Amino acid sequence: MHKWRNGVLLLNYPLWFYGDEAQYSYGVVKQLRESSRRRKDGRPLLLSDIADAVTTLTDAQMKRLAKEFPQIDYNQTKRPIFLLYKKYPAIHSSNGMAVDLNMLLMMKQLKLIPPITKSEEMERIRIVEDMTDGRENRRLYRMQFQTSRQKTWKDLGRFYILSADTVSSPDA
Repeated sequence: MHKWRNGVLLLNYPLWFYGDEAQYSYGVVKQLRESSRRRKDGRPLLLSDIADAVTTLTDAQMKRLAKEFPQIDYNQTKRPIFLLYKKYPAIHSSNGMAVDLNMLLMMKQLKLIPPITKSEEMERIRIVEDMTDGRENRRLYRMQFQTSRQKTWKDLGRFYILSADTVSSPDA
């Protein structure tokens, strides 16, 4: 976008007025606030809302936003999991989804390859919510995979999504 007045270029791109790299788009904050308002009962934000923020914002932006939404900054280190989820949202289901070559390449780039032997092949992957915790102020998600040899689900990693009033510790 360009805006000219009397031969003078006033602005030349939509984010021209942002002075530093820690400024974030109001759209991200608006989405998080709306989601937070819908969940007035103190429950954590939805996985999709956290994923949108974590994959969109830079580390500096997440630090600045942490005052209002600490759960965004808390999940900053889990960015590879959220990037995979954003690309393949069907993995957030009880059956997960079949692993194809493109997903395998992405997982390799994100360093999300599970410890499997050469004779095994990763067949399916999923993100499921662990309901055994029983705490209202946090959600525990597990990223799991299934191999062609063993049909049981194995944990690849886990992460918490905390409510805004929970301190930075998942044990709060």
